[in-house]
Amino acid sequence: MQRRCFVFIALFGVVGCLKTGRTSIPYEESHYEREVAHELAPEVAFERVEGALARSYQDWPRLLETKDRKEGQLLLKPKVSYRTGGPMGTVHHAPYTLAITVRKGTISLAFDLQKDPASDQWAPTEAIPYIRHDFDAVVSNVEDAVAPR
Repeated sequence: MQRRCFVFIALFGVVGCLKTGRTSIPYEESHYEREVAHELAPEVAFERVEGALARSYQDWPRLLETKDRKEGQLLLKPKVSYRTGGPMGTVHHAPYTLAITVRKGTISLAFDLQKDPASDQWAPTEAIPYIRHDFDAVVSNVEDAVAPR
């Protein structure tokens, strides 16, 4: 009996490691917003945000969908990478949109994760903290760029 339990647990553990994406995702997991305070003129803050994006994304001009300096808005369509199946599992590249609005005193960043087009699956729950960590790295670059000097 003990051996059967061990085999069951071992098989269950392997199956758990093979978990891949999912067909739906709660909005609370796919959408992530952050706000950064600043004391700069909006035009200066906008330029600094562009510099932060250059540090965050090697090819940020290619990812840029729209840019409206007058309205203080940027829309990017980058991708985030994550693994399923553990550290040696499959790497997925899910697109997301990043909408940035620069206003007097605040910069709003909204990240909206999408399905991985290759697998037509959403990132598993276990990958969300890692994805958000990547999003937070972009926010940190923006915070650093607009910090008082």
